Amino acid sequence: MLVVQAAISGLAVLVTFLIARRLAGATVAWVAALLIAIEPALVYYDVTRIHPLGLQTLLLSLVVLAFLRLLSAPSGSTTFLAGFATGMAIYERGTPIVFAPVGLIFAMASHRTRRLPWLRMVMIFVIGAAVVLSPWIVRNYRVYGRFILVMTADPELLWIGNNPNATGLLVTGSGK
Repeated sequence: MLVVQAAISGLAVLVTFLIARRLAGATVAWVAALLIAIEPALVYYDVTRIHPLGLQTLLLSLVVLAFLRLLSAPSGSTTFLAGFATGMAIYERGTPIVFAPVGLIFAMASHRTRRLPWLRMVMIFVIGAAVVLSPWIVRNYRVYGRFILVMTADPELLWIGNNPNATGLLVTGSGK
């Protein structure tokens, strides 16, 4: 598992390079990639602990890269990929739920997109995210009989999402 974590962090280095190259050129990209490669927390967790930090870094970086591609070349495919990347990142951290609307609004404003094409773009984005998130949402509905969008990033959320006695909150049905 530690080797897999190291490989994931290596991919995060590559994605960081691509982001920095797009924003500031090759020299800055190499410096940014080097800084991520030697970032103490990533190095420490990759070689000593089973920890999601490298995966979180990779997924959030992929969301940033996808939105940068969306800003430079808005199309159905780049919008779908941005939604797909955001859906993947939402599984690991809820942060992209807040970031995505801001990114879509910024994309609309930067390209002076009219309302109907922008709404089409939002729908394509939502479809991309739904492709990733819908299996878990359907699973939760079948298990609990109601909508629960669950992250299992810590023990309490794991309990909420996987305990048959869970109510979707940190209490049981009897209030305990």
